[in-house]
Amino acid sequence: MAAEALNFIFTPGGFLIDDAGDDAAGGEWKKRFSGDRFQALYDLGFEGAGKAESASLAFLRFLAESFIEALTAMPEIELAREKLALQPGEDVKARLLGAVPFALGAEFIDGEWIDGMFARLLDVFHREIAACDGTVAAYISGRRQDLRVPERVFFHLVEKKGDEKYPFAFLATYATRDGGEEGGKVRHMPLYHALTEFKDDQHKLLQLLGCLNRAAEVSPLLDRLVESGEMLHPLRLTSEEAYEILKAAPSLEERGILCRIPNWWKRRASSVRLSVKFGEKKQSLTGFDAIVSMQPELTVDGVPLTQKDIQKILQETAGLAQIKGKWIEVDKERLQELLKKMEEYGGDVSFLEALRLESGMAGKAGQDEDAVTFTNGEWLASMMRDLRRPDEMKRPRVPAGVHAELRPYQLSGYAWLGLMAELGLGACLADDMGLGKTLQVLTFLEALRRHKKDARILLIVPASLLGNWEREAARFTPRLPLHILHGRRKDVLEGELRGDIPFLTVTTYATAARLDALQGMDW
Repeated sequence: MAAEALNFIFTPGGFLIDDAGDDAAGGEWKKRFSGDRFQALYDLGFEGAGKAESASLAFLRFLAESFIEALTAMPEIELAREKLALQPGEDVKARLLGAVPFALGAEFIDGEWIDGMFARLLDVFHREIAACDGTVAAYISGRRQDLRVPERVFFHLVEKKGDEKYPFAFLATYATRDGGEEGGKVRHMPLYHALTEFKDDQHKLLQLLGCLNRAAEVSPLLDRLVESGEMLHPLRLTSEEAYEILKAAPSLEERGILCRIPNWWKRRASSVRLSVKFGEKKQSLTGFDAIVSMQPELTVDGVPLTQKDIQKILQETAGLAQIKGKWIEVDKERLQELLKKMEEYGGDVSFLEALRLESGMAGKAGQDEDAVTFTNGEWLASMMRDLRRPDEMKRPRVPAGVHAELRPYQLSGYAWLGLMAELGLGACLADDMGLGKTLQVLTFLEALRRHKKDARILLIVPASLLGNWEREAARFTPRLPLHILHGRRKDVLEGELRGDIPFLTVTTYATAARLDALQGMDW
């Protein structure tokens, strides 16, 4: 039932099959999407990926898989069943928005669109689970054997401000209903509350707490807390104890116990990283070979570390240490490796190499992505913003010698040409025919003439456009000295090049190719 050949068009309210392709493509999946498309999308989330999917299909599969992942990460799923509420988190939205393909209707995909898709997929789950007599766990594993629903027990680890001895708090909760198993709102209650709720039903209590034995296998601390019964109550933890739980979190979640832990640990923001900045100060660029300074520094969650901070970390024992109000994972061996890497990334690179490293294309950037991040300094970041968003660039003043009022997009083109010239890079104006590219270039040349009076510009155009350029220049930039180098014998043309050459010389492709004198000049 391969769906690889299917293509989709995105709409404000969802998506449609793109019928412009082969009518036979998609097979069974095309029939299913032609019927209840959200049921088909839901089913797709449980299927393995195809070998060569279209970009639109791959995105829809990623969307459905993200929904299933969020669905099977809710400890209240067994209790709530068809009343389960689920919305995508901001991290889920960010991942999905970062994966939006180049496809028809992609402009409609935003945060609200993703909310709507999750709501439609949740409707399908509600419908299916309402018709299911068994448990949600059995339903999920029946759809895909490697999936399992989480336990009702949930671990919470949070920071406690102002307590130096016990800077963390730990609480185990479980999902339950206010009004019993058959009704009421699902809530998360402290685990000790279960002793009261199930005091007359030891079987249910043991069923609920059974997962704690699996948690005890993960670390000595959790084993002690389970054995002593302290796990049932709110606890104060030292930084060493909190570090042990943080490291155990992945193993706990593999055993079905979800852990709510600080975001800085989930984002690995507690790790020391090597950050390399390019172009903090303005450079005098002359093309891709220009020199750009590299400035390496050690950071934690984007905050630079001083030499004093680094020495303090090296003096700490393994675990967590607080530096500048942030918790840092102490890993002396890794820190020593990063200090060595700082020497490797010191010095200068070419502008082209800086662009490659910044975009992650170069080998250096890919060798240790967890340890090294490449960022642009203040000047290079500003310049890169202008490169990527020319419409937002500061508009330069149009020279007084230009007899025309440039439209906003023409001003953007004029500014773009100026920036490219300043950087020593080539440029491409991609406006449609008739929108005034000639005027933009003439405006740029007039500005260049006023600032570089000794410059010599060579303009090469098709022969059919020589007259057009001559007329446009006379109309819009009458002060611009212009000479047409075309239509005469080779020796005559080369003789003209040995004379007083005006600011702008206009010639054709064929002429430029056959005049040796022209090719040997510095334009």
